[in-house]
Amino acid sequence: SILRYIYTVVFEQSKYGGLATRPVFFEFPKDALAFRTMDRSFMYGKHLLVSTPLEKDQKAYSIYLPNSYWYKFPTGEQVAKFSKKSSDGTFIQVNIESEGPSMFIRGGGIVPYQDAVRMPAASVQSLYDTPMTLVVALNEKGEASGRMVVDDGVSKDGKHRHYAFEFRKKTLKVMLIEGHDYKTGETGVYPFEIFEEVKILGASSLKNTYSCCMLKDSLQPQNVRFSYDMSLIHISE
Repeated sequence: SILRYIYTVVFEQSKYGGLATRPVFFEFPKDALAFRTMDRSFMYGKHLLVSTPLEKDQKAYSIYLPNSYWYKFPTGEQVAKFSKKSSDGTFIQVNIESEGPSMFIRGGGIVPYQDAVRMPAASVQSLYDTPMTLVVALNEKGEASGRMVVDDGVSKDGKHRHYAFEFRKKTLKVMLIEGHDYKTGETGVYPFEIFEEVKILGASSLKNTYSCCMLKDSLQPQNVRFSYDMSLIHISE
């Protein structure tokens, strides 16, 4: 489920303006192919590209990805790379594996995600008990950024916390942009503020990286599992 990402995109749209769903060429205005193929896909926010078949009984279809790193979401498979030699992107063939749309995360984006397949949620409210994963998709500079808004999901008083994520120089930073107090138990933590896992996509340059978790004034080392096949780092307990 990308509900937390959708929630954040709509929150920032209402606060700062702009479009939640937008044509791909809005993010790549100099790419003529992004304009000519705008009926094939669209961006949700600036990090996720969404595409779906347009014809009945299609088993596969082609979509255009502008010049950037792109990863299949949420699996993390890299499907396109950034090219310094050409400003053009690439066409890829998408096999239809389910009834839902295909999604791709753009290099440079950080998106909160919940695996509702592994742990099915019967309602939006039940998603509060589903573990959160932070998906970090590195761009050609090895950097990424994103935001997330959380609240208690029940109150109508507008209280929330707005976070910014930034990955630079092999370091992931979490910064509070604005926040409010709340009444959610003794921990003082919203359910969506607890991450079970961090996935770093395009992490082949981070082979010798170790990780730790900074909590107030103490450092708590965490185990790192690295998959060479997918250039993917999992950081979890």
